[in-house]
Amino acid sequence: GSSEIVFIWNDMNEPSVFRGIEQSMSKDAIHYGKWEHRDVHNLYGFYQQMATAEGLVKRSGGLERPFVLTRSFFAGSQKYGAVWTGDNTADWSYLKISIPMLLTISIAGISFCGADVGGFIGNPQPELLVRWYQAGALQPFFRGHANRNTKRREPWLFGEKNTKIIREAVKERYSLLPYLYTLFYQAHSMAEPVMRPLWVEFPKELETFGIEDEYMLGSALLVHPVAAPKISTINVFLPGTQE
Repeated sequence: GSSEIVFIWNDMNEPSVFRGIEQSMSKDAIHYGKWEHRDVHNLYGFYQQMATAEGLVKRSGGLERPFVLTRSFFAGSQKYGAVWTGDNTADWSYLKISIPMLLTISIAGISFCGADVGGFIGNPQPELLVRWYQAGALQPFFRGHANRNTKRREPWLFGEKNTKIIREAVKERYSLLPYLYTLFYQAHSMAEPVMRPLWVEFPKELETFGIEDEYMLGSALLVHPVAAPKISTINVFLPGTQE
């Protein structure tokens, strides 16, 4: 009965017990059929995402491709929608760690992934927000998001200089949409990750196996986000240039 232009974001879609040690049920809690919680925790979010996607397909009579964003996921979740890295913080360390996190998710088969630009918790400084937009614009799932206790952070609220840089990052992403759509088709048809570690494209160069601060977007673009403050130059490893 919902509008056909409304799509779904499944948030907090895992069993949570905030007063527990790991903010979840005990791993050895027994469910129906004598299953331990450790065996079914992630399946809960997986089946909710599956049901949501199937409901959207049914709503359109099978005519529309659904969009479902989920926080909890499992092997096979890539069939039903996108995921993001959860409640991150407006801190440089979270921007830095988002890159290997997304590469790991991508290699696991879930290509449509991203992190909340600017950090979900806290208030990013202008430089951090700018760098995060530049990074996020060259990742598969791209959105700005924050919790209700943060200050407003629309790109036009940080001064014209920063607004201009953010606008250029967004425009760059839009210019790459045909390329990104091609990469998503390849992910669908051949299981090739959209965002991939350097070693996927350059497996003979052993140095690439230890690099997690830069990555390939498809096979044609190398990306090295700036994930530290007050940096104007950076050293980039260029694979494929060695004899």
